[in-house]
Amino acid sequence: MIAVLLSEVQTLRNYFLTNNWAALPKFEKYLLICSQETFSIISELSRKGKIPLNHKIVFNQISIDNFSKRIIGVLRNFSKSSSIYKNIKKNRDSGEVSFHGFLFRLFIFYSAGVFPKFSKILRLLLAIRNKNSKDFEFLNLLSVKMVITLAITNEHDALLLIAAKTRKICTVSSTRSWDNLSSHGSLLVEPNVFISHSEFMESQLNLFQNMSDKMLTLRFKVPWYDVTLPQVINNSINDFKTNSSAREVLYACTGPTHFSNELDYIQDLEIKLKLKSHNLSILQHPKDRHTFEHNPIPSNIFVFPYVNDSLESTLVEYYSFLDQFDIIIGSGSTVLLDSYYRRKSIIALLPDNTGKYWTHISRYGDYMFHYSQFLAKNSIQIFSNVDGILEMIEANLGLYNQDFKYLNYFIGSPDDPPLSFKSLIDHCLKTNPHQYIPPILK
Repeated sequence: MIAVLLSEVQTLRNYFLTNNWAALPKFEKYLLICSQETFSIISELSRKGKIPLNHKIVFNQISIDNFSKRIIGVLRNFSKSSSIYKNIKKNRDSGEVSFHGFLFRLFIFYSAGVFPKFSKILRLLLAIRNKNSKDFEFLNLLSVKMVITLAITNEHDALLLIAAKTRKICTVSSTRSWDNLSSHGSLLVEPNVFISHSEFMESQLNLFQNMSDKMLTLRFKVPWYDVTLPQVINNSINDFKTNSSAREVLYACTGPTHFSNELDYIQDLEIKLKLKSHNLSILQHPKDRHTFEHNPIPSNIFVFPYVNDSLESTLVEYYSFLDQFDIIIGSGSTVLLDSYYRRKSIIALLPDNTGKYWTHISRYGDYMFHYSQFLAKNSIQIFSNVDGILEMIEANLGLYNQDFKYLNYFIGSPDDPPLSFKSLIDHCLKTNPHQYIPPILK
């Protein structure tokens, strides 16, 4: 039996619902391990016969003890990435941690640059602590031979991988998003096989994660950037006219957690665009949404859930939605990467908004490794105010300059093989790659 961890709706949409489970070979038996977030969806899909696999569904009820939580907390801050430094400073500025907690986190952060291999000792301690937990006995009882997770930064998924490794079960994993290897600290576990989707993902893996040569890295296409759409990609940059005709503009929200007064900038942008006969639509972040307590939600504000009411992926509809716009503006959203995939004209709004220095959204462009790299390599225009954006749109300045030469670097090459768990399963179960268990765990 093969265990597939389905802890997050985002990975469910991006990996499985996108291709109707076709990446998983039908001749195997599957244990679908769900979280509270995904259990009802998977159960309903199964009831409707939409999971064409021989499968059993279980609810993930793993408990995390205090000692493990402390180790996990240290690993989350043990990184050389500027993203972690930014988060530590932001948490202090916003009052989320005490002064002593702040100093401890800084000490952990700087230690990663001096003693990078200490993360391996922390992973080993976490493994020893969770080796004999009764929460994982089902792995032996059900004769699980492989564990797959596509959200390795999820704590519960990581602990299941640890348990699998100590039982000499092959582990395969990846991250749910392009930034996870630089913005979530050190991984809690080293899988036997890591699925990479791009050269950028591998650069983050090499820079910020201390993995051993025993871990095998395999490159596959990103399923959510390999979607067949009903229409041809609308290359809006080539469609721009030289006059000041009306533009369809989309603002992709970062959300109130990271951009507290984002709505103020959006309202200012909307008013000024309307004066010039341009149209603005707003795409809410699927999880971190702004609220409209005293007014009904305006008709130009959209939310794309990861799964629609029919329990199907929304990816095709989502990309079709992006294709409607000439220009897409964002402050810290992955929508900009998705728009880059659709060859859209992109503008970044990164003002010093209200609050203390480290809570400003501008720090996304300065310190968030994945975002700063994306903006810099693609020469994306960055503005600190709405007026600059309006002037650029009116004059068409810079809208022809994006050449997409780093497209393959960030989202993977079209020559990469499509993700197939059959090839992974065959490879891992035949060769049992790098199945080294430290003597202390045996």
